[in-house]
Amino acid sequence: MQSFFTICRLGACFLAFSLPAHAQVMVDFAQNDASMTLALDIYGNARTIDAPTGAELTYSKKGVLFAAIPDVTGFVRVSPLLDAHAPEVRVEKIGEGPILNGYKTVNWRLLVNRKPCGQLFTSAELAKALNFNMTDISRLNLATGLLATSDISTQPCTYYDVPRALGNMLGFPLAYEGVDGTTKVLAIRNGDKVIYDMPPKNLQRALGDDVRALFLKSRLPTDVQKTYENTRPGDLTPDEKVEVLKHLQEVPQR
Repeated sequence: MQSFFTICRLGACFLAFSLPAHAQVMVDFAQNDASMTLALDIYGNARTIDAPTGAELTYSKKGVLFAAIPDVTGFVRVSPLLDAHAPEVRVEKIGEGPILNGYKTVNWRLLVNRKPCGQLFTSAELAKALNFNMTDISRLNLATGLLATSDISTQPCTYYDVPRALGNMLGFPLAYEGVDGTTKVLAIRNGDKVIYDMPPKNLQRALGDDVRALFLKSRLPTDVQKTYENTRPGDLTPDEKVEVLKHLQEVPQR
């Protein structure tokens, strides 16, 4: 699964954006042919939609993701630092970066397991305004990845953790070019004031292969879902379902 939060070749610069103190902020991302909007409340909680499935993903500033997935009862709780065992990232400062979306950036080299993964352009100023930084981006990305697979170890340049102190230093990522793809922030804009409530414990449910199977199935086109149903999934264990569905994700679509 390719990270959506790896961020891109440099795009055009925008005029400086004045962030209001109490409004929701919408950050529009693009990666190749995909797009996504991250909606942030004043406390640094975030919400987005997984476009292929329609799943609503709500990220808590505490580092926990709650996923409302079609055909799954309740809200799936994903705690990436407990569930992922992801490697920590290191950075090396390259120098000053360009102005992106009206913000001065710093250019960093990103390394995971001592191997270079790409170049990152971040703004500490923007992170303070959003109350959201590289730590939150990495943990949101980890949690989203865990919805599709329990083993993220094969993709260290996609799934890694940014410790909070490092995230505070780096700031918010505006651009990145890496070995697993490129992405960019297209726009930062105002939205209505929203404060995201996290679901009560009685509505939360644990993440497991049964949930992953439903999530992966909903990502498939309708005709491929029918192919899956022909495999008699009722005879499969949850982990076997996940493996079959992961294989179907890799089949080229016409």
